[in-house]
Amino acid sequence: MDDRQVAKAATALLKYVERQQEKKNESEKKKSLFVDSEFVYLSLTLMKMPDKGRVNGWRIAVPHSLYAGTDICLITKDPVEEWEEKLEAKPVDEIKKLIDLSTLRKNYAQYKDKRDLFVSYDVFFADERILKLLPHLIGKRFFEGNKQPIPVRLSGKNIDKSIAAARDATYFFMRGGNICGMKVP
Repeated sequence: MDDRQVAKAATALLKYVERQQEKKNESEKKKSLFVDSEFVYLSLTLMKMPDKGRVNGWRIAVPHSLYAGTDICLITKDPVEEWEEKLEAKPVDEIKKLIDLSTLRKNYAQYKDKRDLFVSYDVFFADERILKLLPHLIGKRFFEGNKQPIPVRLSGKNIDKSIAAARDATYFFMRGGNICGMKVP
């Protein structure tokens, strides 16, 4: 591929997205289960299909954060008070809500509640130790709607750095097919 042609196409695409955003009126936005994406996605086509998909994505550090200034919901192990204390000691501005597993089971059992949670936050982070429990608890819409919880290591002492590293990266998820995609800044 010609580098100049790729740069020209990317510039034209970004100008088009900016024009579409200007046309969109904020009052027309409705709570929807589908995401109005403001990201550019890189699609990769693989020559061989992988044997099986992977729940955890590969973290790729990027120079410009995709999630800086967004509302983040952090899903943690029980009890939530322990994590609130740790985040008060080392705050992360973007974290707007902490939810532990018992609260998730109790307060977000209905489809309507899961949908409201889905649209309330831009991105979801989850303790890597509980990640495998989440598909059953939050539902498949989070995984289909590109709001799959991002794993964060909360077992260490520097949880603020761990959250910042997760926030300042993009993720490559390999599903079961031969086409993969990832968000790029």
